Amino acid sequence: MEKGNESVRERLLARLPQPGDLAGYRREVEAQLKGKSESLSTYRWTSYVLVGCCFVLATLAGKVGKVDTQAAAGLGTLAAIFLAVVLVDAVRLEIRKAQFETLREVKQVQVQILELQTSIEREVPPPNRET
Repeated sequence: MEKGNESVRERLLARLPQPGDLAGYRREVEAQLKGKSESLSTYRWTSYVLVGCCFVLATLAGKVGKVDTQAAAGLGTLAAIFLAVVLVDAVRLEIRKAQFETLREVKQVQVQILELQTSIEREVPPPNRET
């Protein structure tokens, strides 16, 4: 069991950014955050479209209700289903926003740690080991 944990630990440590490539890591983080932000924006617009569909269905149910109550009931049920989907989607959007904010904070801390490591390496040369 510990051997499996050891390999997972080693893989995770191998993925950590190295202080020597700070500029490259910054570019990578910026690209990753930009992609996630665009994805979040697209997801937000999808939510708006679902709200619009719900509104249209509810309006149609009201208009059709004057002529055919059975069709209005069907449209009303469909509008209620869309409303449930919209509510679930709103919760998912909030979760995604929180995940994005957490990722942004973690990446910011990682970049700051790399900057500190880089500045320490510049100030303190490695010890000379001659034997």
